[in-house]
Amino acid sequence: MYPDAFKFITQSCKNIAGFDGNTNTYATPSLALKIGTTLQKCLKILISKGIETNNQDLQTRAEELSKLFEINWTDDVSSNALRKLHEAKQNSQKELLPLANDVKVMSEYLRHEAETHANTLQESASDCEKRQAWHKLSEICLCLIETIRRCVKNDSRRIFKKQIDK
Repeated sequence: MYPDAFKFITQSCKNIAGFDGNTNTYATPSLALKIGTTLQKCLKILISKGIETNNQDLQTRAEELSKLFEINWTDDVSSNALRKLHEAKQNSQKELLPLANDVKVMSEYLRHEAETHANTLQESASDCEKRQAWHKLSEICLCLIETIRRCVKNDSRRIFKKQIDK
């Protein structure tokens, strides 16, 4: 392997992984990443072979090509492949959101439970009952916070608090 072949190697990798120059995307981005990893392992093997056999020429060529990989591979190949993988991952993670009516029903239930436990705290209840009421109130607060957080998570599917209160 010669350092002069770096451009040929990157172009071959792009062809194998199905690179489209117009859209800068890969048909199989994981293959491009695997080829890069495999080539780097091969270069390490060549470097060690050069050291073992005392072949300075082989060792130098492999080290130079390895440096080229380290410097240029990210820009030439892996950045587009990683971007495509990230986009595919984002598109595959579809979160099912509850209907606005379901959120409203749950919020009403949680408010009713909160009032019940708040009344327990105001009444002359035992310490054990008050502790349980505080515990339930904290759970209810967490549920309400999580409900609102999930509703606000995606701007396109946002449910505002005033819509829940209706």
